[in-house]
Amino acid sequence: MVFKTKKKSRTIRIGAIILIVYVVVAVITTLKLQKTNAQHELQDFQRSLDVHRDGLQDLIHRGFVESSSLRSIVDELKESGQLSREVINKVLKSNVLNNRDFLGLWMVWEPDAFDGQDRQYIDVPGSNEEGRFVPYWHWQGDSVIVENCLLFDEEDYYQLPKKNLKSYLLEPYKYPVAGSDSLLISVVLPILNKGEFQGVVGADLSLRSITNIVNRLSQAEGGKSYLVSDNGTIIVHPDQNLIGKLSDFKFSKNGLHEGDYFERDRLTLVSTLNHSSYTESWYMILEIPESAVQNEFASIRFNLLLLAGISAFTIFLLVGYGASRHKENERERQRVEDELYQAGARLTSHIEGFNPPSIYSLDKNLRYTGFNTIHHREMKEVFGHEPRIGAYMPKMIPQEIYDRSMRNFQRVLNGEQFNVTSLFQEQFYSQNFNPVYNQNKEVVGFTSRVHEVTDRVKAEMELERYRDQLEELVEERTIELTRQKEFVQAVIDQIPALIFVRNDQGEYILVNQVMARSFEMTTDEVKGKTIFQTHKDQQEAHEFLEEDKEILATGKSVSGDFLVSMPEGKRWLFLTKSRMMVNDEPHILGVHVDVTHIKGVQLKLANANDELMVAMEKLKSTQLRLIESEKMASIGQLTAGLAHEINNPINYVAGNVGVIRRNIQDVKAMIIDHSADGKKMIEAGFMDLCIEMENLLDGVKEGTDRVVGLIKDLSTFSGPGASISNGVVRVSECIESTVNLVKHQAGKKIVFKLQLEKTPPFEGNPQHLKQVLLNMLTNSFQAIDDNGEIIVRSFKSESNIHIEISDTGTGISKKIINRIFEPFFTTKEVGEGTGLGLAISYNLIKDMGGFIDVDSKTRKGTTFKITLPLRSLD
Repeated sequence: MVFKTKKKSRTIRIGAIILIVYVVVAVITTLKLQKTNAQHELQDFQRSLDVHRDGLQDLIHRGFVESSSLRSIVDELKESGQLSREVINKVLKSNVLNNRDFLGLWMVWEPDAFDGQDRQYIDVPGSNEEGRFVPYWHWQGDSVIVENCLLFDEEDYYQLPKKNLKSYLLEPYKYPVAGSDSLLISVVLPILNKGEFQGVVGADLSLRSITNIVNRLSQAEGGKSYLVSDNGTIIVHPDQNLIGKLSDFKFSKNGLHEGDYFERDRLTLVSTLNHSSYTESWYMILEIPESAVQNEFASIRFNLLLLAGISAFTIFLLVGYGASRHKENERERQRVEDELYQAGARLTSHIEGFNPPSIYSLDKNLRYTGFNTIHHREMKEVFGHEPRIGAYMPKMIPQEIYDRSMRNFQRVLNGEQFNVTSLFQEQFYSQNFNPVYNQNKEVVGFTSRVHEVTDRVKAEMELERYRDQLEELVEERTIELTRQKEFVQAVIDQIPALIFVRNDQGEYILVNQVMARSFEMTTDEVKGKTIFQTHKDQQEAHEFLEEDKEILATGKSVSGDFLVSMPEGKRWLFLTKSRMMVNDEPHILGVHVDVTHIKGVQLKLANANDELMVAMEKLKSTQLRLIESEKMASIGQLTAGLAHEINNPINYVAGNVGVIRRNIQDVKAMIIDHSADGKKMIEAGFMDLCIEMENLLDGVKEGTDRVVGLIKDLSTFSGPGASISNGVVRVSECIESTVNLVKHQAGKKIVFKLQLEKTPPFEGNPQHLKQVLLNMLTNSFQAIDDNGEIIVRSFKSESNIHIEISDTGTGISKKIINRIFEPFFTTKEVGEGTGLGLAISYNLIKDMGGFIDVDSKTRKGTTFKITLPLRSLD
């Protein structure tokens, strides 16, 4: 009995030791599992943070890609000569419609930098009141509209890239969109041309889209999520009032370090957003309570400790059962240890493969051996079944995923460890399968981890779609560039000039067919060859290459006629060469036109011009002779009219002379007879005789004056050099003098009326004006059949002097009125007129800078209107 007691006491001690060892092992295992769980939790939190960061970074990157693409489109259109505001507006609108996550796309160009036509686009949609191209296409509801960019002279979205010529990712700022202030985040890129600033292109990202991405992180992982810039400014925060303010995170000179750290009772994870397109760094931050890291492990730890307690209690009962059941207890102990080993193995596999939020384990018969609270809740809420240990899981799976799940179960039970992603109820899930082995390396079950990855999958799908679109766009652009290249080649091939583009080494980059044929080659054969390989005259080729280098160095153009050696011989070419930039590299653009034929024509034209000059001199001489001839004809008419007028006063003088002689004899006799007595002389009528003699002498003087006046007027009209000399023209004197000459010829049946206003004298040829007036007055009185009148008016306007000659003659018919100024055209009988009077008059007035109009009505009369420019006397 004592032996049994001792044996039992020994057994109890051994059991107690085993119990203590088991508890210690359980505690150590629990702590290790807790640490491992915490590490997995951190890894999962960091992966989730990185996934959301990648989604946000992709959105920002798309903004830069779209902006850069717009800038490239502008460059391509400008090179092809198809750049227009209408085309760019269509591209902007289309790109906004294809990017719902963008608030808008825009451009701001420097004055006249876009197309040099600002004045033609003032207040056109997309152009401001100065005509600058400043379109802003953005969403308004479900529509895309265009407004003009505002405040660009003061806001960073334009001034920063203009000042520093760099791309920027701008922090939130207020900007008036559709009349109300909105918070915008913008990516902006400068537009450069040969290093010179031309404008800015940018994309406005919706702060709401960015906030949604950040908020989804906190919703998925719990805790709080933020977005801050590299200087600590808060961009996204659960508290809207803190946006735009400085955060309390500690920044070093290199910004906020990526990683994780505990502070107070919270865990902070940081992930950095940056890209080669911009220099700014933004940080996505996830804060979670420290206790949340271990929440998922709490149920597992409780089950483990509960299992340890149950096992310890079982061992205690078995030890107290007695030595009599030792063998049975040994067998039972072995069984329990096997079960514990299997449970521990399952638990170890379960913990090592842990990835929240849904975890479960099945044996090889697909019955539950364990699960966490999240899996329990999801099975109950989604499938309507409450899992329990030992329950057959396939019965709880809906039919739509049953076959797929059974295939996955079979794979993992075959020892395969794998991960699958599937779609269920419009959500994507990632499921990991890990087989569980016993001590004999046999698969006794498996564990599975399920977590929702919809955002990541959609982001990947969106990225793939974007890549496909980008590939299609690249392919389209490649095709379009090929077409444009072929189009440019086809266009220049149709130009008859010799066109080429050479680089700074003298190699041909582009030539047209005319240029290639001049070398007796095809265009493809010429491309890539140097100027020394195409030109037979090497000295000439060397001179051309040196000229190219000077043009590339100075940027000056060269043009002129040169005699060039061609395969068919020497040819005259008009050469024009200038510098052009291709892909930011200088090239020579040459346009050569064969002017050999033109040179020959020029020589013929020069000879013809010399002959024409000789003919012109002859014509001028003939014209002067015609003018003098017409003048002499006019003088002949005047002489015929004046003969009678001159004869009358001459006869008058002659008659008076006889009487005067008789009276003189009488005087002599009276003096002789009465010389002794003066009184008798008076009485004899001597005084009356003297008075009569004085009257007769007055008559002689009057007649003589009339003859002198007529001769003076005639001499001023036909004086020597009158056709070429200039002097002072006094209109009234010219009119009065010419009327005096004409009215004697017209006779008493025609009344002349002068209505002459005072006009200032001006520089001109008075003889020419008198001849014109004589021709017109002569035509006027010849057009009057019976009695009539001729009215001559003169007056001044602001810059002209006007002379009007109106008659009451027969007038001029409409059929011939347009021909009266033609040389040799006349309605008079043969021998009565030359037809040159009005033609010469028209040219004389034209030479004086004036013109003649005529207004005539049949049987009512004609009015000639002379207009002369008023030239002041120096």
